[in-house]
Amino acid sequence: MAAINLEKYMTMTATYEARLNQDPDTGLFSYAPPVTIACFISGSRKYIRDTESGTMVSSQKYTTLTPVDIGDKIDSQVVKDVNSTADFTGIVQTYQAYTW
Repeated sequence: MAAINLEKYMTMTATYEARLNQDPDTGLFSYAPPVTIACFISGSRKYIRDTESGTMVSSQKYTTLTPVDIGDKIDSQVVKDVNSTADFTGIVQTYQAYTW
């Protein structure tokens, strides 16, 4: 069975900055130099819950083949949530990064 070529669906681009470390004095994070990644951008809504209540927020969803972690930046926005999709062998195929 042939593998699905997911690269052809990544028809848009975004600027990606990986979070590196946190300065112990200021508490600010440093980031790797920005790189352009292939992705697919769509709008989404997320239900956010805290200890007292919940709310619905609009978010931007970036689907990409590039590994993304919470705290990284995409298009100058901090990534707040990441979901991944794996194939039947357990290998992650895509990452869905959310910013809001």
